[in-house]
Amino acid sequence: MSRKEATTGAYVRPEALDESALPKPYVAGKPLWSELSQAAWKLAFRSIHRRDGLAAPDYIYNCAHPEMIWVWDSCFMALFTRYLPDAFPGIESLDNFYALQRDDGYISMTYRLADGKEAFGERINPPLFAWAEWEYVRTTGRKHRIARVLPRLSKHFDWIFLNRRQGQNLFYFEDAGSSGMDNSPRGRRFIEAGRHMGWVDLSSQLAHSALCISRLAEVAGDAGTASRARAQSAYAARSVPAFCWCPRSRFFHDRLDDSNWLASKTAAGFWPMLAEIASPDQVQALCEHLEDPRTFGRPCPVPTLSYDDPNYTENGCYWLGGVWAPTNYMVLAGLRANGRHDLARRLAVKYLDHVAKTYTDFAERPRTLWEAYSPETPEPPFNNRVREPQRVRADFVGWTGLGPTAIFYECILGLEPDALARTLTWNLGLTQEHGIDNYPFLDGRVDLHAKARESESAPVALRVRSTVDFRLIVNTDTGQVEFPVRRGKPLSIEVS
Repeated sequence: MSRKEATTGAYVRPEALDESALPKPYVAGKPLWSELSQAAWKLAFRSIHRRDGLAAPDYIYNCAHPEMIWVWDSCFMALFTRYLPDAFPGIESLDNFYALQRDDGYISMTYRLADGKEAFGERINPPLFAWAEWEYVRTTGRKHRIARVLPRLSKHFDWIFLNRRQGQNLFYFEDAGSSGMDNSPRGRRFIEAGRHMGWVDLSSQLAHSALCISRLAEVAGDAGTASRARAQSAYAARSVPAFCWCPRSRFFHDRLDDSNWLASKTAAGFWPMLAEIASPDQVQALCEHLEDPRTFGRPCPVPTLSYDDPNYTENGCYWLGGVWAPTNYMVLAGLRANGRHDLARRLAVKYLDHVAKTYTDFAERPRTLWEAYSPETPEPPFNNRVREPQRVRADFVGWTGLGPTAIFYECILGLEPDALARTLTWNLGLTQEHGIDNYPFLDGRVDLHAKARESESAPVALRVRSTVDFRLIVNTDTGQVEFPVRRGKPLSIEVS
């Protein structure tokens, strides 16, 4: 793709995936992680489809369902394909929803690809467009979309704010299926009882969406939109700590309209961390839950239902404890947003180990990636929403691609790109040799390598080579140092 095409957003599908240009992460002693990463990109490339007649664009990245597009699937897929924006139309696939958006701002959770019609009536999915757009800009530095999508994002926020508000200034999904957690005990799927409950995830997602809109508007120089979005974020955030936090369980719950908490502890309770509306004490309590085997500290983190819930199943049965890449990515991103990089790394290591073990050991269908994973054993869970329960889908990349790519890069290797500031932060936490070749940053490629060291507090030798200029910020147990990196000039340093 030419530079002009890259900056104007004109996606051109490659005839084949250039495997030599794929990012190549590695950690000594974990060769399967590297294999998983390459497998994820290859499986993902199969999910690029041409859709003639749909509003936009010519090509879409779609894995969730061959005949429909879903909001939160598409947004989470955009969150990892942003690392290879010239090979995948991840962010461009969101344009389909913007093109079908009603004049009042409403966007349905699902549209049929054949005719662009709503598949399930006036239901919404989690509003994650602004998060996906913000991370795309922050990772690539490409700002060409901002002015066009900002009005769409603002109108979508306003529609939900006006039409899905519950009595305690919380917000509601129509049902568990609309929240994305289909058979969760939060509420029955596709039964319109959701309006009687303040949903902790939607309320937090709105606060986070407004926060991301404000950041996009600041980059665009739109002070009015930025100021309005900051105020909206603060308003949406106010009620979650006040009404959804239970001091007895030390967890965020959905809140019924009679002021009772819904008893189940689900992955939805971690969204306030990502929205940056949980207090330090609440963040600490959530971190304790993530490592407590009685709740969420299971062999494969993070189950979507707490282990002490009577509906929890050993296999996971879809959202009855099943481990899903999108909710895992949300939890880990929330930990990192609150400075809990070490815990995010530990959980990511356990998760990727589990995915790798399922990849090699699950005899029914080895060496593939699955829609979800069992929280207890290395196998895919059953989908029990159907008449005859069956395994969740194989070859699913799809949002499962988040694990071997974005989670690997960000949580395990510790890389945080900020293309707008031309900085790349490296949070060093591993002691074994590790690194990545062909890491996409700005419009170039970076190779980063760290030698093995005796402990996390020991000095570490780093090698960096880049095709673009940027500032490297290295965080270790002992502090932070910064180095200029020049294109074509390898850098070898020791950080103590």
